[in-house]
Amino acid sequence: MNCSAHNIIEDRLRDLSMQAVDKAKEYNSDFLGFTEKLHRTNLSAWQTLGPDWRKSFSTVEVEIVVDAKVVQTGMMGE
Repeated sequence: MNCSAHNIIEDRLRDLSMQAVDKAKEYNSDFLGFTEKLHRTNLSAWQTLGPDWRKSFSTVEVEIVVDAKVVQTGMMGE
């Protein structure tokens, strides 16, 4: 697969991921598991945010890093 196609796939995955983050913020719902991840990886930050987590989540900047690997290409069909 050429670099251009690979970049297009990564860009599309990043865009879809950001759409999911935006929806989570819009619905004020952490259906993506940010709270659990923060609690497991940075307990002191979690304890600082505690009850204000939802308020903080709606304004936090989220960075999506995509490193996709295409393992096989081909056509699907009958």
